[in-house]
Amino acid sequence: MERFEKLFIESPIPIFIIDYSEIQKFINNLPSGEKGNLSTYLEKHPQIVTDCLNLLKVPDVNTAFLDLMEAKDRDELIVNSKKVVSGEILAVFKKFLVSIAEGTTGLKQEAVIYTLKDKLKHVIVELRNSDTTSFSSAVFIIDITENVKARKELRKQDEQIKSLFHTMGEGLIFIEPSGQIVLANPMAESILGLSKSEIELRNYINPEWKILRLDGSSMPPEEMAGPRAMKTKKPV
Repeated sequence: MERFEKLFIESPIPIFIIDYSEIQKFINNLPSGEKGNLSTYLEKHPQIVTDCLNLLKVPDVNTAFLDLMEAKDRDELIVNSKKVVSGEILAVFKKFLVSIAEGTTGLKQEAVIYTLKDKLKHVIVELRNSDTTSFSSAVFIIDITENVKARKELRKQDEQIKSLFHTMGEGLIFIEPSGQIVLANPMAESILGLSKSEIELRNYINPEWKILRLDGSSMPPEEMAGPRAMKTKKPV
């Protein structure tokens, strides 16, 4: 037992243990119709979610969870528990209540929490039912704040690239190795006098393009810029 306690305390993953026995009693005492459709019942009576949260006990937390929440110890965290609960956490907890009523307490969902120093954290909350007889569960918290920031930055860059693609003064087309055109910007449409769909239906070496050398003779595919660039892997 001491070995497992040591693993729990020293785990790099933030974990805390919850005792939901009082919540189980509350749900068991609900009329069968309300218990059988708890999600709808909680929609009509949202205060019950908060009331049930107050029934939840947290007998143990590990060091990684205290570090994540910027708390000195469990007591400081418990005293300030209302400070760290966001609307998203209440939504996760509501799903947990429904899962209790359905006899399953496994749950995994993204949410937002706040540390005791008011820092916003994006996390994945995972509840694993560890003991159905004592009504306790281990809650694992995965901090994905940096991942979320990276995703937002990538979306921002993607939007900037799309904006540049659609507003740039040069015609731009994307060609697959087979020569099939898969994307064309508005300026390419204007220069070629074709619609986007017409351009993207063509292959780069399609005879309809009538690509000529400077002397006016037809340019064979191997001399065209696209095939040359794809072959040499260099700008042409």
